[in-house]
Amino acid sequence: MTPGGRYLPHTADHDARSQRRRPRERKLQTNPRLHSLVQTKLTSHWSPEQICGWLALEFPAEPGLRLCPETIYQALFFGDHGGLRTDGRPRLRTGRKIRKHRWRTGSGHGSVVQNMTMINERPAGVQTKREAGHWEGDLIVGVGSASAMVTLRERKTHYGIIINLPHGHTAAQTNQAIIAAFAALPAHLKQTLTWDQGVEMARHQELAAATGLRIYFAERSSPWQRGANENFNGLVRQYFPKGTDLSVHADEHVKQVCDELNARPRKSLDYRSPAAALRAEYRISTGLE
Repeated sequence: MTPGGRYLPHTADHDARSQRRRPRERKLQTNPRLHSLVQTKLTSHWSPEQICGWLALEFPAEPGLRLCPETIYQALFFGDHGGLRTDGRPRLRTGRKIRKHRWRTGSGHGSVVQNMTMINERPAGVQTKREAGHWEGDLIVGVGSASAMVTLRERKTHYGIIINLPHGHTAAQTNQAIIAAFAALPAHLKQTLTWDQGVEMARHQELAAATGLRIYFAERSSPWQRGANENFNGLVRQYFPKGTDLSVHADEHVKQVCDELNARPRKSLDYRSPAAALRAEYRISTGLE
């Protein structure tokens, strides 16, 4: 954009590419003064949010000393993001020494999921959505990671399932919920399950043996590989917002929400509902269609 207000598309494109170039320099790595200020406040037991608010208030004319709380969290997680010492025990919202990170802490039998079959080995036919019985799953987590809900979505019919886990989401608890959810389904409607690499899947081999599902894992930080489930999570979050306690919801309410979502007509189903589409798959299996 010129001073006269004229739009310059080639300049705008160049600027956009430069701004999103990776890897980007980390503020806490390139600004020793900022790093020192943040580290001092962490050692004084300030929270990341308090530090960022104080920086904006104390140095209003110095944009180089502005941060968002997530930058500090990332620096606490990863040394290459401008590592900060945790010996000062920064107070995070949950009261832990450092916020839980999904890939580095274990809610199952270890911090890493072992013996995974990756999504690139999944049958090509799963992608076509011509055959029912292929599911995608995930956890949505409540405030402080204390509560969670299992979300499952079938790729062809878009049928969704929500199971509340009000008292924790270990691998054993997650397995139990999924096994119960699939118990009433015929075998042809439980063929595969695609999940991310969350440690709640640490006992996935037991889950596969109990349900007959072939379980595949998406690449890390690749939510588009489970697009059907990500879309369903967005719908579910309309009823169970982020940053809230999921344990307060009764099972009856969770089921009501699930039924309501499955009753909505979908354009991709020619305006049939997921519930109707799943019933049709049942009828096909019994030879009634």
